[in-house]
Amino acid sequence: MRGDLLDDLLSGTARAGTALDERAQRLGYQPHRPHTVLVTHAPARQLPLLSAATAEMAASRKGLSTVRDGFAVLTLPSSEAALTGRQIAGSLSLRLGTPVTVGAAGPVTEPGGLPSAYGEALACAQALLRLERAGDSATVQELGYTGLLLGGTATVSGFVDRMLGPVVRHDEQRATELLTTLETYFATGRSPARSADHLHVHPNTVTQRLDRIKRLLDLDWSDPDKTLDLQLALRLNRVLRPHSADREHGQQ
Repeated sequence: MRGDLLDDLLSGTARAGTALDERAQRLGYQPHRPHTVLVTHAPARQLPLLSAATAEMAASRKGLSTVRDGFAVLTLPSSEAALTGRQIAGSLSLRLGTPVTVGAAGPVTEPGGLPSAYGEALACAQALLRLERAGDSATVQELGYTGLLLGGTATVSGFVDRMLGPVVRHDEQRATELLTTLETYFATGRSPARSADHLHVHPNTVTQRLDRIKRLLDLDWSDPDKTLDLQLALRLNRVLRPHSADREHGQQ
């Protein structure tokens, strides 16, 4: 029953409503509670054991489990995808006596978000396997652009939204120019003074905007991997939204 429900949720055939709530209630599953989606992989000969272990985990933690395309899939109540992924990878690897690789995504708070989260977690698991990191776990945030390149189901738009979404939405909701400031900051060699000249604003304004961006993205400007992913996301965003980018630069 747990496998059937999760299969329906991942395929989008189980819609939110009374029928879903009744099925979930019988299983002790709370579909509107934050969940992490975990895609787990072990050598093919170990798949029956992996399936049994994940099913037991799902039952004991009020989650769901199923098997799809050679991967055992779990949804567990959790708001910390990265931490949960590491814990599950370690626990399953110890139990099976072989490295278990885990891709994680979330948290998901509505059933409709499960298919997308599953795609992210699957992309992470595939990327880890291609990187020969069997037994490891990761989220898209941890893998960054590597996950987009190596994960078979990752999307450019998804990567851009994860990297820039909070900034874009802030601009849309408050009519600010954080995204333009961020692009200019990198285009001028990360110089607030040159950015201010280019944007025709006071340097303090640029500094304030960068501080706001840092908070929105939980960003460490000294982290080379994160700033590289951010610059790649900006380039991809201009490809995805060329007319918007042209208008932004035309307003400078």
